[in-house]
Amino acid sequence: MIEESMEKQTIEIRKIKDGLFLERKDEVAIEQDFEIKLRSGEMIYGSCTPTHMEEMVLGSRYLADDLTEEEKNCYEVDLVKNSLLEPVEVGEIFQVAEECFENPGSLFADTGCAHSCALICKGKVLCQMEDIGRYNALDKVIGYALMHKILFGEAYVFASGRISAGYITKAVKAGFPMVVSRAAVTKAAVDIAKRENVTLVGFIRKNSGNIYHEGKVKLHGESR
Repeated sequence: MIEESMEKQTIEIRKIKDGLFLERKDEVAIEQDFEIKLRSGEMIYGSCTPTHMEEMVLGSRYLADDLTEEEKNCYEVDLVKNSLLEPVEVGEIFQVAEECFENPGSLFADTGCAHSCALICKGKVLCQMEDIGRYNALDKVIGYALMHKILFGEAYVFASGRISAGYITKAVKAGFPMVVSRAAVTKAAVDIAKRENVTLVGFIRKNSGNIYHEGKVKLHGESR
């Protein structure tokens, strides 16, 4: 396991304030290149925050259909995908949002240079992964869910960044029935949510948000 100190590094900077140059120190996020070799021989290249690498690699391989039959049995893949999330109270999403907003993660808090993705099940935040890349953070959550045999269909993800076509495609392939974000969503993401019947919610704050599609997961709350 890579130590938390691998997330960031303190460097000397010159800060500009009110026309003055001030000698200061700042913490910056560490970025590391990675490559994942699939069984087919294909390679996945990218850069990431070098923490929770085991989860990220597992999540990436799972989405690439690269797991062996032995691994699929070990992680009970058939079981974790074949489940269904019960209707969710809107208030639960707001509570999760408040918890995530108040605890954004140390990397973002110290550097302002991180996306996060939280895994939510039965109203509880099971894990919250940070990375300089939002796709990486999602891959880490997927890997975590597999390692802990969390039922994808009974959970959902809460993202800090925008939901694009690529992001929701990953979530759909993993088996999540709902994706929630504090940021915007793209038209392509909405189209995929409708096609795959996935519930998609964006611009979540402590007491407001936009429902772009209400799919498999029904949201309960008062209508006006």
